[in-house]
Amino acid sequence: MLGGVGLGTEYTSNLCVTVMAKSLRVESPIMKQRRAPEWFDVSLERRLERFSLALRRGGLPGGELRGVTRGGQLEFVEHRPYAVGDDLKWLDWNVYGRLGRLHVKTFAMEAATQVDVLIDGSASMALELPVAVRGGRGPGRLPRTPYEQALLVATCVAYLALRGGRKGSGGGHRVRPLISDARARGLLRWLPTRKGPVGFLTLLAELAEEPQAPAEAAASGRFAPAVEQALTRLGPNNLVVAVSDGYDAAALQPALARLATDASRRVVFVHLANEADPLGDTHERVEGALRLLDAETHVELTVEEVAALRNAYREAYASYLDGWRSFCARHGITYMNVQAGRDLPEQLLAKLHHAGVIA
Repeated sequence: MLGGVGLGTEYTSNLCVTVMAKSLRVESPIMKQRRAPEWFDVSLERRLERFSLALRRGGLPGGELRGVTRGGQLEFVEHRPYAVGDDLKWLDWNVYGRLGRLHVKTFAMEAATQVDVLIDGSASMALELPVAVRGGRGPGRLPRTPYEQALLVATCVAYLALRGGRKGSGGGHRVRPLISDARARGLLRWLPTRKGPVGFLTLLAELAEEPQAPAEAAASGRFAPAVEQALTRLGPNNLVVAVSDGYDAAALQPALARLATDASRRVVFVHLANEADPLGDTHERVEGALRLLDAETHVELTVEEVAALRNAYREAYASYLDGWRSFCARHGITYMNVQAGRDLPEQLLAKLHHAGVIA
C-alpha cells in the first residue's frame, strides 16, 4: 500500500516503496522491521534536500583534472582567459563567438569525503530539557534531551552528505557516527561507515534504535577521552563534526585542538547551548536556597541568595560562550552555537551554509 507510508512506519515486507513528497523511493530490504527517528519527517527532508556538502578543492582549469578522486564530482565555476599550455578541449567556442577572445572553462572538484560525526554521550547530555527551552510542538516529536538533539544533528549531516542536492546522490561522501560510551572499548562506539542513499536509510534506522539518552553506564564517561581515542583512527582530508554541550571545556578543548592540528581536516564544533541564560527566568521564581547537582561529577552546591546571584550567573555563562568562540577561532575550528529553543535544523543549515560547508 503506497498511500500514507512514511519513514516512521515499521517495515514488514522484503521490499517497501515509500511515498515522500512527490517522489517514489525504493528502500532496501535491510530496512525490514526498522524505524526512523520520530523527529525525522517529510517536512525536514524537504528542507535538507535543497543542500549538499560543498567540500571542494577549488577552481581547476580543465587541463589539470587527471587526478580526480574516484567518486568525486565536477562543477563548472567560471571562465578565464586562455593561456599557452591549456588543453584546447576546454576552450569555450560560444564565448569566443561572442567576445572574439579565447577562454577556457574552470571547474571545482568535489572529492568524496569521509565525514565523521562525534556525538557526546556524557551524563549532561541526558538531562531532559524543559518544554520552555526545547520549544513548542511541531511536526513529529521534538528531541527531549541534548543527546537526542545531537542525534538529530547527525541525521541532518548524514542526509547532506549521502543524499543531499538535486540529484539526491550526496556526491559520493561517506558518513560514520561515533558515540562516546563508557561501556565501549576506548570509550567510543563506532557505528559502521555508510555511503549513498541506501546507506542513509540504513543509518537512519540505526539512529532510531539509539536510546533517547545515554545509558547510565555510558553516561559515567566523559566526551574528551573519546575524542582523544578517535584521533588514533581518523584519517586526513576528512570532515569532523563534534556535537556536544561543551560543559567539560577544560578537558574537551585540548582534545579538539589536537583534532584540528591536521591542516587537511575540517573540524566543526556544534555547540548545543543557548546564547542567553539556559534556565530562562526559572531562578527568578525560586524562593530560599537552591541545591545544584553536577550531573557528571555529582558535586553538590547550595546557593542561598538565588536572586542576588542572577546577574553574576548570566555574566559567567556569557563568558563561557565567548570562551568557546575564542578557542575555536584560535584553532581554526568552525564554531556553531545551536540553541535548543529554536528550530534546530534551520539554525544548523543556515550556519553550515554561512561557513561554506554546504551549498
